[in-house]
Amino acid sequence: MILENNIKIQIIQKGYKSVKDFTDKTGLSYYMVRKLANNEANSIDIELLVKLCRTLDCEIGDLFYIREQRKTG
Repeated sequence: MILENNIKIQIIQKGYKSVKDFTDKTGLSYYMVRKLANNEANSIDIELLVKLCRTLDCEIGDLFYIREQRKTG
């Protein structure tokens, strides 16, 4: 299973032009949001997750989903 996210989609749907625009206007850390949105984070900061949900007026399930890995062979 792979954890995927819709963070960039949620940001755009809420009227922001980009992750940078979103973080500039909300005061959230660009570095942390970008890493999370690009699936580059090794862990998820719960405080950041709560702030994202509050700021984007969404639930955790709107930001993340699990994708099944295809078995090869």
